[in-house]
Amino acid sequence: MKKVKLLFVVLTSSIYVSIAQDKVPVDYLSTKNIMSFNYGDLIANRVAIAYERLLLKGKLGLKIPLAVTFVNDNYYSEKSKMQGGLDVNYYPFGQQKLSYYTGIGSKIGQRYGGYGYCPNCYYIHLAEPLYYSPQNVPFISAHVNNGVQFIFNKHFSVSGQFGIGVIKNINQDTYYYDTGLRSNVTGELNASFRF
Repeated sequence: MKKVKLLFVVLTSSIYVSIAQDKVPVDYLSTKNIMSFNYGDLIANRVAIAYERLLLKGKLGLKIPLAVTFVNDNYYSEKSKMQGGLDVNYYPFGQQKLSYYTGIGSKIGQRYGGYGYCPNCYYIHLAEPLYYSPQNVPFISAHVNNGVQFIFNKHFSVSGQFGIGVIKNINQDTYYYDTGLRSNVTGELNASFRF
């Protein structure tokens, strides 16, 4: 409930700030640095920030996302423990009040994962309980992004991003854990400070 309240406060305050600004035209190219907080990751118990530098008159963005999990209440999930990466975003229409962007991204990090263990299950047809052994599973991923950003004023914007790609667990024993490529979906809801 606290997360929902925080989200509501961030959105309403940003709308108020936007309305309170003078109706002076904004020079969207005057701010080339964007520091973002991904409040959508709070749902997954992660704190995620990103720094993006705009190049080529605002048509290209180099973004470095970082995320850290602050609570792990379920070892059976494959939540990301920590991750970092690099996204290259292309803004075909440049920086405008409402901008579309697309690009590619990659991430590397660790997730919580594990495997079930039952030494005699083959013979006794699962009469023995499965034991779960949590591990830190390193991973690497690549994805294609599509997103939209709305610039309220010279210093504040919000954006949403959706990505689809592949993820691969690395340095794992293939008998216990899948190391092949799997499909992966990413998403972001960002509140950003531009400077």
